[in-house]
Amino acid sequence: MSSPERGIPASNFDRRLTEAFREGLDLPPDTDVTGLVFGEHDHWDSLGHVQLVIALEAEFDLHLTGSDVMELRSYAAAAEVVRSHRSTLS
Repeated sequence: MSSPERGIPASNFDRRLTEAFREGLDLPPDTDVTGLVFGEHDHWDSLGHVQLVIALEAEFDLHLTGSDVMELRSYAAAAEVVRSHRSTLS
C-alpha cells in the first residue's frame, strides 16, 4: 500500500514520521508516538514542538509554514501536514 507522497510505501512514511517524532521529542526508541498530542506528554511542550518541527523538516526535506506549525497538534495532524507538502513536490 502506498501513501500519496510520491509513491513512498505507507510503512516507510510511517517509519520516517515516527523516527522524526522520537528524535524531535527526544523519546526512547520503543515509544509509541502514534497517539501523542501536544501538551499531553512531558516532552511535547513548546521547546519540544520547535525541535519536532526541525526534525520533520530535516526528515522530509520540507519547509513548514507558521500555519503548518500551528496545525501540528498530534501525530495524526503532523502526518496530514507532511503529506500535504510531500504531494506538492515534483
